[in-house]
Amino acid sequence: MMPMDRFRVQPVLVGGAIAYMGLLALALIVMHLSPLVVLTLMVAGIGMAALVLNPLFGVHTLVLLLFVEDAAATESGMTAMKFVGPIVILAWIVSLAARQKARVHMNAFVVILALFIGWCSLSLLYAVDSDMALVRLSTFVQLAVVAILFMSVINDLPRVRGVLWAIVIWATATTLLGLWMYAAGLETVVTGPAMNRNQFAVYLNIAIVCGLMLFQDTRSRLTRFFLVAALPVLLVGQALTFSRKGIIANSRYKPGCGKLTRPSSGSPG
Repeated sequence: MMPMDRFRVQPVLVGGAIAYMGLLALALIVMHLSPLVVLTLMVAGIGMAALVLNPLFGVHTLVLLLFVEDAAATESGMTAMKFVGPIVILAWIVSLAARQKARVHMNAFVVILALFIGWCSLSLLYAVDSDMALVRLSTFVQLAVVAILFMSVINDLPRVRGVLWAIVIWATATTLLGLWMYAAGLETVVTGPAMNRNQFAVYLNIAIVCGLMLFQDTRSRLTRFFLVAALPVLLVGQALTFSRKGIIANSRYKPGCGKLTRPSSGSPG
C-alpha cells in the first residue's frame, strides 16, 4: 500500500478500532463474555487491521493455510481456511473501500470470471439438485474473489517472487514434517498437515515447478543451494504420498521442467 493510501486508511481504522473496543468492553462487562473469548476477538481485530493496511499479508496467510488447512479441522467440517479466508477477503474489501479506489483492472481474465459466474447463476434455474448447485456456486464465487485478490495485490515481480518463495518454503517445511511422521510410523503415507495425500501431492508438484522457476531467476549461490537441497525433499515426499494423481501430474510437467532447467544457447555459463 502506498503511503498516501495508508494515510487515507488510518482514520477509518482508528474509528473502527474505537468502536470495536467499545463493543468488546460492553460484551465483557454487560454480557459477561469469557475473557479468553474477548482476548481472542481482540487479537483477531489486530490481525484484521494489519490485513487492511497491507493486503499482502493476507495473500501469504492464504498460501500458508493451503499446507495446514486440515491440521485443525473440526468434526463439523470447519477448517482454518474456511475461518480465516473470509476474514482476509473482508479485510481486502475494507482496504479497497477505505482507499476509495480499486487496483482491479478490467481485463480478459476478469471478464471470463464474470461470464462463468453468471452462467453458473443461470444454471441454478435448471439444476437437478438446487442445494448442491448453490454450494458449488458459492465455492466458485469465493474462488473468483480470491483470484481477483491475488491479481490486485501481486502486481509486480518482487511480490510474485515472494509468493513463489512462500510456496517453496512452506511446502518444504510440511514435507519434512510428513517425512518424519512417515519414518516414525505415525502415518502410512506422506501427507503432512494437509491430511490428504492427493491434495498434498498436487501442492508439492506446484512447489517443485516454483522452485525450478526461482532457480533460473536467482544468481545467489546460497539461494541456489537451498533450492537444490529442497528439490530432493519435495520429490521424495511426492513419491511417498503414493498418489496416482500426483504421479500423473508429475509426468505431465516433466518435459516442461526440462525446458526450464536447460540453459539457452545465449545464456551465460
